Amino acid sequence: MDASGKPLLINPLEENPWEHLEFDPTTGCLTTRYLMASSAYSIKGSKTNKWLQTENRQWLTDRYLLSYNDLKDEIEAFLSNPMATSQVLFGELEKADKQDILEWLLLHNGQQEPFCQQMQSQHALVWSELQVLYTDTFLRP
Repeated sequence: MDASGKPLLINPLEENPWEHLEFDPTTGCLTTRYLMASSAYSIKGSKTNKWLQTENRQWLTDRYLLSYNDLKDEIEAFLSNPMATSQVLFGELEKADKQDILEWLLLHNGQQEPFCQQMQSQHALVWSELQVLYTDTFLRP
């Protein structure tokens, strides 16, 4: 708890964890998100990472990397042969997302990954539709 009695651990039922955490696709670790507005790292992200010890759990980082690579493979397959609709691609991405990092990939810093940048530049409409599908499916009540 902070000085005002508010919890310092992320409650994913009440807030979006990606507001406090970042995924590092080179290590598979969840890290604390740097908040540009406050020029500081998220306290909730830092406390949650420390409590969960995410960087010290190799099995967890392996699962995140596997999920990331599966998502990357699906997008790269689409880039090689863009025959599927955005709905079909979204379904394949949902199946590949075993660690819940699809939101990070579509709506947060994952968009900066080279294969995502390529998708955005070559298939902007499909990318936009994927973002809407994700938001409508998972983020809207």
